[in-house]
Amino acid sequence: MLLRNLDPVNGHCNGTSYVIDNHHGHIIDATIACGPHAGKRIFIPRIPIIPSDNIFPFHMKREQFPVRPASAITANKAQGQTLEQIYAFI
Repeated sequence: MLLRNLDPVNGHCNGTSYVIDNHHGHIIDATIACGPHAGKRIFIPRIPIIPSDNIFPFHMKREQFPVRPASAITANKAQGQTLEQIYAFI
């Protein structure tokens, strides 16, 4: 799931679910999983995060992907459910 608005016009906004196709170190290659923009592809870069408070006597900066895991369940939890679509990584 995306945590930032990267390209709202093309559906790449906060809360959008993706299928990650590949990871290239500083770039994630992903495709929108569902909704009106399903199938659109995006390259998600690492974004620099710099704290706004200056409580330390040094400069801090880190980079992270604006994504988090979402909607993953085990086969045991899926038993008895009716699912419209699934992805299986075996």
